[in-house]
Amino acid sequence: MYSITITVILIIFYGISNWLVWQDLKENTSLPRGSFPRKHGFAVGWFLKFLILGEIISLCINYGWLHLIILPIAWFFGGWTATLLERKAYMNRMLEEIKKINMSRLDSAYDYKLTVMMLDFPEWWVSLMSTEFKRELFNKREELMRHGIRLGFK
Repeated sequence: MYSITITVILIIFYGISNWLVWQDLKENTSLPRGSFPRKHGFAVGWFLKFLILGEIISLCINYGWLHLIILPIAWFFGGWTATLLERKAYMNRMLEEIKKINMSRLDSAYDYKLTVMMLDFPEWWVSLMSTEFKRELFNKREELMRHGIRLGFK
C-alpha cells in the first residue's frame, strides 16, 4: 500500500515538473505562460525531477530494487498528467482565439502577418493537444495559406 501511495504522489509531482519545464520551452513563442513558470519553471521543474529520482533511489535502497519499476511508471503517467494539465490550462483558451480569428476579416498584410504569428505554435506543443484542436488549427492554417497567396505572400 505504501508503494502505491508513493507511486501516485511521484506521478503527480513528475507531471507537474514536466509541465513546468514545458513552460520554459514556450519562450519566444506566441503561447501563453504564467508569471511563476516564466521566471522559475525550468529550475523548479528540474529540481522536482531530481527530488523524485532521489526518492526512487531511496526506495530502492530501503525496500528493494523492485521499486525501480516506479521510474517508468512515473515517467509514463507523469507525462500524461503534464499533457492533461497543459490541455486544461491552455487548449480551450487557444481554441477560443482561433475561433475569434475565424470570425475576423483579414483585410491587410498586417492582419495576415499578425494572425500567422499567433498561430505559429511549436509542433511539440501541438502534439500535446486534442484531435479537435489539431483539426481546427490545421483548417485555419490552410485558410491563411490561401489568404496569404491572395495578399501576395508565398
